[in-house]
Amino acid sequence: MGEEWGDFGEPKKRFRMKKLYFLLITLSIANSGIRAKTTGAGIPNIYPYIGSVNGNNNLPSSNASRIIGYASYLHNGSSFQHVDSTTYSYSFGRGGALSLEEMDDNFVNFDDSYTYLWDATSSSYQNHYHRFQEYLTGNKAAKYTCRKWDDAQWKDSSRFIYHYNNDLTLLDQTDFEIWQGQWLKHVIYYNSYNSHGDLLRMKANTYIMNFSYDANFNMLTRIDSNATISPSVAWHRKSKYDFAYNASNKMTSYTLQEGVGGFWVNRYKFDHTYSGNRIAYTDVYEWLGSVWVLRGRHLFSYNTSGMKTADEWQDWDAVSSVFQHSTRQLWTYNTYDQPLTYYSETYDPVNNNWASVNGDFFYRYYYQAFIPASLPDVSQHADLRLYPQPANDRLTIDAHFTVSQNYQLTVVDASGKLMLQQMRNDDGNIQLSVASFPAGNYFISIQNAEGRQSKQFLIAH
Repeated sequence: MGEEWGDFGEPKKRFRMKKLYFLLITLSIANSGIRAKTTGAGIPNIYPYIGSVNGNNNLPSSNASRIIGYASYLHNGSSFQHVDSTTYSYSFGRGGALSLEEMDDNFVNFDDSYTYLWDATSSSYQNHYHRFQEYLTGNKAAKYTCRKWDDAQWKDSSRFIYHYNNDLTLLDQTDFEIWQGQWLKHVIYYNSYNSHGDLLRMKANTYIMNFSYDANFNMLTRIDSNATISPSVAWHRKSKYDFAYNASNKMTSYTLQEGVGGFWVNRYKFDHTYSGNRIAYTDVYEWLGSVWVLRGRHLFSYNTSGMKTADEWQDWDAVSSVFQHSTRQLWTYNTYDQPLTYYSETYDPVNNNWASVNGDFFYRYYYQAFIPASLPDVSQHADLRLYPQPANDRLTIDAHFTVSQNYQLTVVDASGKLMLQQMRNDDGNIQLSVASFPAGNYFISIQNAEGRQSKQFLIAH
């Protein structure tokens, strides 16, 4: 989940959603740089609040909305090209929004999520990943399963099983399993906490993260260690973060050190400067043997609601002693301060302007009201799949009928206006032309002898 960081702390352009546990497994948390959900100060993410564990648990209300999909694009030097599309489905009472610090979906209590990759040869989206979650009481995630599309079918790939304390307030253990003809335990993570509920340690067989806090429960240190297991188990220093705060408990800086030959060696330092309660800019320094050298600055902008609208990376030119424009990331929001777009631009010093160029990204997010005001009975059904989200000229509908049958297909817009109604007899897997529909939110319903399935989809031309 979150931003990947390049040299000197500037975010890389290609944004990817991912779970921290996947990072533990595939990257050994090698300074992943994902931002924390709790501080707002850009420190690395340290704990996977999967599903609704300490997450975004708002109950449905007349003005609540939840994310139902996004589409991503990558600039090829001339224009933005499709990359992938992801959709989310919910059962009653569930919801969620992206973590605004990470643009990550760890807080989204979805039941089903499908990701489709764009295939340029066929000019269409193709199946890629299917994720689904199971829940305990209180919308606590109990199991998270990932399937991959292979040989024209969905195949189990990996899953996480979550174990909580007695009152379901803390995540005690996570089992990561992989499918090899049967589910096999691959890694088990154990968590321990202090009396305040702060994480003190997350431990697996080859990785440990330890944390310490001050009297105000601000995190002071995070120490990562990994182990070699052959010829014998030996633990090694990996990385260390030291955090500093002012009298108002705002983080003023943090330092990253790496383990080298059994010693901690400085690598980067991040100094925050505030304007009121918000970080105005963060200066990034690199350790060069005996001195900290300024490398650049993150310059932030916010809207009137306090939501971040821009993060510009500026290189420090030591010769002229000025900061120079380099790259930036921009956000736009809806009326509920949920991100609508997230994209990057690169500065052109020749023409003195900002533009998206080769390698820049663009994300578009889509939402659904928990209780659409004019449309009854529009609960999400995992069996009814619609993709891509958003659709442009064609929408693929898959109702998962086992045999051909009679059914009524209905499409209405967000105001309830009837856009399409057909009586059909087929297996419920069809291509619907939506090129003539205006961009916006729509609801599709399939009514057969067994009842009605309804789901929202979006169109963006």
